[in-house]
Amino acid sequence: MAREGAQLLAAREEAEGAAAAAAAAAQGAAELRTQLADAQEREAALLREASMASSKGAEVQELNSQVAQLQEALSRATKAHDNHYRREALSRAMRDSGMREDGLQEELRSVRARWREALARCEAIQSDAHAAAAPLLRQASWE
Repeated sequence: MAREGAQLLAAREEAEGAAAAAAAAAQGAAELRTQLADAQEREAALLREASMASSKGAEVQELNSQVAQLQEALSRATKAHDNHYRREALSRAMRDSGMREDGLQEELRSVRARWREALARCEAIQSDAHAAAAPLLRQASWE
């Protein structure tokens, strides 16, 4: 019981830590999306200006580079967020399977004990039947 309590406490702490990490990852992803949208807006504005003046080409190229970097950062943040949830699901599944295994082992011990008790009862019945039949067999052999 104490082991289960400790496991539950550890699981709760792990879940709280995972939730905090997930919230931080989600916030980081949201910030990256906002930055990406801002960079895309700046890129669009610069492209309009580039059509008017060819001197803006270098700035547009730099913004394209920033957009690519932000998209890559967003992709990494999204993967990290997904991996976190996968690890959490795996941890939960492992914990659940461990609990099921413990329950099944206890059930197996109980079945084995009942089996041993049934064997003992069968042996007792066999012995009682032999003892009860012995006088009848002696009487039948006298006649």
